[in-house]
Amino acid sequence: MDRLGTANRVVWNDDTPEAIGTAFEGGTATYDAAVIGGGFTGLSAALSLARRGLSTVLLEAGPLAGKASGRNGGQVVPGLKPAPEELVGRFGRHDTTRMMRFANSAADYAFGLIDELGIDCAPTRNGWIQCAVSTRARDRLFNRVRELERWGANVATMSADDMARDTGARCYAGGYIELGAGSVHPRKFALGLADAAAKAGATLHGNTPVQALTRADSRWTLALDRGHVHARSVVLATDAYTADFYPNMMHSMVHVSSAQAATEPLPAELLRHILPRRAGISEARKLTVYCRISPDGRFLIGGRGTAGDTADASTLQRLRMAACQRFPMLNHVRWDALWAGRVSLTLDDVPHLHSPAPDLWTACGYGGRGVALAVRFGPTLAEAVIGVPPTQLDYPVTSLRTLPWHRVHSPAVRAAIHWHRLRDALGFPA
Repeated sequence: MDRLGTANRVVWNDDTPEAIGTAFEGGTATYDAAVIGGGFTGLSAALSLARRGLSTVLLEAGPLAGKASGRNGGQVVPGLKPAPEELVGRFGRHDTTRMMRFANSAADYAFGLIDELGIDCAPTRNGWIQCAVSTRARDRLFNRVRELERWGANVATMSADDMARDTGARCYAGGYIELGAGSVHPRKFALGLADAAAKAGATLHGNTPVQALTRADSRWTLALDRGHVHARSVVLATDAYTADFYPNMMHSMVHVSSAQAATEPLPAELLRHILPRRAGISEARKLTVYCRISPDGRFLIGGRGTAGDTADASTLQRLRMAACQRFPMLNHVRWDALWAGRVSLTLDDVPHLHSPAPDLWTACGYGGRGVALAVRFGPTLAEAVIGVPPTQLDYPVTSLRTLPWHRVHSPAVRAAIHWHRLRDALGFPA
């Protein structure tokens, strides 16, 4: 196997600044709203709050977009993972209608912001393809398309021949395409949102971890390394990277590692045959892999990682083998980037909007669809902060519930991953 050029190198960092946003200098400052977290959720919320005239500060523990929002695959996919009728059984038809309308609009909202703000992030809208690895999975996806169409999604079925033509892989029995989906350079998109939020009047502080979050006298106090920030309202936008200062949120989700590997830029001949439609793909498996071509012509593949924000040689070997099984022409290509990050999953497979305390709001649990959904939650969180009643928000508010077994969830997650890998290998339905 070709050697990896640079271990744990994120390709999205190659052509973007190392950091943006100065650290909090110390003292005490007071704002209408404080946003904790400098990824897609926080940056979109800060932009929306500043545009509504609220004095807004954003605090990020490291560099802005340094975690999940600067480490993901950059696929902008609308919709939710569960089938709509399944959601009706859980949430009722009224709230499911709100959720589907919200999720179906997420990609349009993200690409609309890119156009409006002129963000240079290599946006494309060539769709996103869900691939079936068996005829049984194909039939299930075709049924899903008919259901999604009834709920307003812009989707279409794809035959095995369609898949071979648009993906270049001949291992798929069929699938469907989300026609409104696309892709971006995720870090450039996030930093473009940061620039827009600053221009709208928000104050952005990177490398400023929040040590404690307390409430007294109808306002929140955020304790920092050097000083304090007071705010009437707080948006907690830390998702899978929530720290101990708010353990209830950290313990309400399952956190897993997602790893990605990228080849060196491919020659033109290979680019004509691999993912020629330039749509991202993922497979209808419990433990899926996803692939796309980056703006600079690299083949990128992602899948479940091992732990945290690091990936090792075994992860690269697994991802490289998966890529070459689907695209044998990659056998002799050099791989020169490997990285990982954390993804948060909810037990019901949908993102959550919570208000766990007065004037405290959070959105979390995107399950791998965070580019579109996290950005879409920005204006919703801003409306919640300014006092729009929960019943009038465009996504239902649910109660934050901690997982009683969270402290032992890592071994359980590892066991579940091995179980689902076995099921996938044996061809069981996802």
